[in-house]
Amino acid sequence: MPVDVRASGIERPPVVVVSPSAAVELYWVTAGDGEGGLRLHHPSLDALGASQVPARLGRLWGAGPDASPTARSMPELLVLAERAGALTSTDLRAVVGGAAEAASSAAPAPALASETPEDRAMIVERLARLASRPELRREWAGVLGEAAAAVDEHWHGVGLDISRRAVRARDSQLPWLDDGAAVAAWASGHYGGLLPDLIGRAAAEDRPVLVVPSYWSGRGAMYDLAGYLLVGIPAQPGATDARARTEPVVRGVKALADPTRLALLAHLSEHPRTVGELAADFGLAQPTVSRHIRLLRDAGLVTDARQGGATLVRVDRPAVDGLLRRLGAALDAPAGG
Repeated sequence: MPVDVRASGIERPPVVVVSPSAAVELYWVTAGDGEGGLRLHHPSLDALGASQVPARLGRLWGAGPDASPTARSMPELLVLAERAGALTSTDLRAVVGGAAEAASSAAPAPALASETPEDRAMIVERLARLASRPELRREWAGVLGEAAAAVDEHWHGVGLDISRRAVRARDSQLPWLDDGAAVAAWASGHYGGLLPDLIGRAAAEDRPVLVVPSYWSGRGAMYDLAGYLLVGIPAQPGATDARARTEPVVRGVKALADPTRLALLAHLSEHPRTVGELAADFGLAQPTVSRHIRLLRDAGLVTDARQGGATLVRVDRPAVDGLLRRLGAALDAPAGG
């Protein structure tokens, strides 16, 4: 059930950035998957030779199958990629190089308010060990580099395009929705009630919420980083999510499906008119024009404005542009499944 961010006391909406991220892709490629779900949905990871990476990293950190999901993944990679300025890079190899370089120097860890105290302490410890032990850092970067090399061609040939299409689909929704509510609706989990609070804190601290539609995502991911609140979501939604994304477009499309209403809208885009003037311009009965205008108004495509004693109907240009943008994004979005 999505979290209603609008009811959470957030005083102002956050800045939301929607972007692909090679770092988030590597986070999932290298993730330990105790339930087998990730590789069940992404058999390309095994086919590309990335199947042994989680076990190797698990041995590196001593994280066995009974460890927490965070311990069986690489949250330190996301911290280091952000520190290197590479969190929104789409270049897997550049992320590895930047993260490895950032790992060589000690720096304060972010607040990581998204994590349990145990997981937060684990991440801080990993960062400290990487900074103080060059041989561990080389081994860590080596395994990560092998993973990046194994999936690089598939990422640039398939995954990046799917992620970018998902970015366009999600980004087109932001002018129409409260940004915080949109992020909550996109997230695949409510994170125990943490998401609204962290979105509110990010907005108060002028930290953008970075939403990453991830090709290799197995589920949602949220990390409270120094410069961003990172929210990872699957780039390839299921059928239910796809329908929820397109339903807001339907009313506007239905309103424009009638040739008379489309002609009225085009006429109004040139100059506002009263219903009586529209009836005279089109040679139609006034009740007929009123019915068409009501449907356009209900779809949010026209508004009324008082001028003297008359009520003028005018086109809501941002709403029309937004509808066309969202329609294009819905058609351009990756298929569910």
